[in-house]
Amino acid sequence: MEENRKPRPTISQEKLDEFVRYVISNLVVNKDKVEVVVMEDVPGTYTVHIRVDASDRGRVIGRNGKTINALRTILRIFGRIVVILEE
Repeated sequence: MEENRKPRPTISQEKLDEFVRYVISNLVVNKDKVEVVVMEDVPGTYTVHIRVDASDRGRVIGRNGKTINALRTILRIFGRIVVILEE
């Protein structure tokens, strides 16, 4: 039985950085403290490091982690992307 799968959409490192920065900046109060670093581990696999002001961490995490997990789910469309919220 042959599956009719569509190819997974791709995203560049720059666009990934831009998208994550846009989403996080719209969640936090201290927008100037938002730091996003995107590293490509192997082609198509990224690690996204996010740093925000300590007072904004709860906004990014969300109740029971729902906000950060929603971001991870959206990014999973584009491949293997690990999102790390750093202290």
